[in-house]
Amino acid sequence: MENIEINLSKDKKKEFLQLLESTTPTDKLALFFNLQEQRVLISNQFTSNFKKFLKDQNIEEYNKGCQSITTQLSSIGEEIIQIQESLSTTNPEWSKIISEVRENEKTKFILTAQNQVLKVEIDNSQQLTSNNPNEKPAAGSCFYEHIEKCESQINENRLKINDCIDTINEKLEILKYDLNEAFTGLTTDTSKENQCHDHHHDHNHK
Repeated sequence: MENIEINLSKDKKKEFLQLLESTTPTDKLALFFNLQEQRVLISNQFTSNFKKFLKDQNIEEYNKGCQSITTQLSSIGEEIIQIQESLSTTNPEWSKIISEVRENEKTKFILTAQNQVLKVEIDNSQQLTSNNPNEKPAAGSCFYEHIEKCESQINENRLKINDCIDTINEKLEILKYDLNEAFTGLTTDTSKENQCHDHHHDHNHK
């Protein structure tokens, strides 16, 4: 079964590379935006999966969800890398920006995962103290210090995540502008060609 999955993965990668070979740079960039939207949706599932776990404490379902999400993100990431590499010669600036977006998305995901672990640690510490009235997290106690340390790290990570989001949005805006400019140029060129064709057609009928 595992060999079949590996072969399917290789076939899919080969098909995607063949698609890129016959695709214009602007279409590659449009494809990147499509994959980026998919990545955002899957990342949101990662957050929802964790919130569900905090409610029902079903670790098996949570792990299963995480595995599915990371597999999907990995697949999307590989295709984005292929787009990035295919643009490196024709549009190096686009390739560089896509690389920066990808790196920030990766950092954001790692920090989000870290925060999930920290929140579980806080939750476990609070449950332990609630089950042991004599071990309430009073100031200066080990429990209190651990919870405080976790909360501090979470806040620090949130700031870093926000920085990543700002950078990603900034880079995407640059690419969106370039893509719109490229499509506008294509539309203008096509319109001129049609006008020339119509003028030539009218001239032949005079």
